[in-house]
Amino acid sequence: MIKRVIALVLTMLGTSGCMLFGPDPQAASLPPVFGARVTDGQLRIWTGTPCAEVSRVTIYFSPGGAKLVLEPPAGRWADVEYLTLDGAYPQLNVAAPLPAGFDWRTSEEVDLWLDSPKGAGSTPAKLAEIVDGSDEHPDDTYYFQGIGWLNAAQVAEQNGKSLLTVCTPDPAKEPSLPSAFGARVTDGRLQIWTGTPCAATNGVTLIFKPDDSVPDEFALTMYAPSGTPVDFDRLTLGDTPSGMEVEQALPDQFDWRAMQSLTLQLHRPELHREATVRLREVIDGSAGHSDDTYYFEGVGWLSPDEVAGQIGATFLGPCTPDPKK
Repeated sequence: MIKRVIALVLTMLGTSGCMLFGPDPQAASLPPVFGARVTDGQLRIWTGTPCAEVSRVTIYFSPGGAKLVLEPPAGRWADVEYLTLDGAYPQLNVAAPLPAGFDWRTSEEVDLWLDSPKGAGSTPAKLAEIVDGSDEHPDDTYYFQGIGWLNAAQVAEQNGKSLLTVCTPDPAKEPSLPSAFGARVTDGRLQIWTGTPCAATNGVTLIFKPDDSVPDEFALTMYAPSGTPVDFDRLTLGDTPSGMEVEQALPDQFDWRAMQSLTLQLHRPELHREATVRLREVIDGSAGHSDDTYYFEGVGWLSPDEVAGQIGATFLGPCTPDPKK
């Protein structure tokens, strides 16, 4: 629910958000594809490589828009790799079934959408190619749109070179350095610092997770309602940055100190990347470091001068240009 609310806010603003909707397949540097074949009359889907932390799977047919939606039980993620259209669906339940009497063979294309932290999107596959070629290729091969029939060894060899499986991050978009933002506790309040200014920011989302092993999360989303982006670099939890309003609030009596991690997402038309910090280090370490130092995950406690010397060299802030891109 949280990501769907954020997506609605960003759609209203005409902005983009890091990994909220699923990246645009047209922007991928390599074709993002999945495998499909027919075995024993059943349509079978293969992600090509295992997909972890999946919160939703949609198998979509066009034209007509028929779709099968699968979700893990509440409070869990699913690991997804192989699916058969008629079931069973390991670790998944049917959230929305295909229409009664639907015959997938009458469709022209099938597409696979996964809600997962990693991936490059997907490309619809032509069902005629899948149906016509299945009998001619071994059972361990699947058709990948625009690529051909591949087995597991061939996918592994080509992944990241000539194709991207649906849960493989695009290597051209991966930063050359780790991403991090600063966090500390001052006078009992959580402070956030991006390290370098983030100009033309349309919105900010803080996502708190009580346990990174399950999908439970709490989000605070703020945006610029006037449509005029703001410059952003610092935030005190509980205060709304000038020029922004709260779209989605944290629950009443929310205790951020009981959370395991915090992810910062900035919504900008230009460069933006998300980063996560472990809150225990922030909470335990703040008293032992001066008020002008912040904890950057994977980097350590840094003063402003140290940030200026390291950002862009040893790590990237949310809005720091990648010197190697």
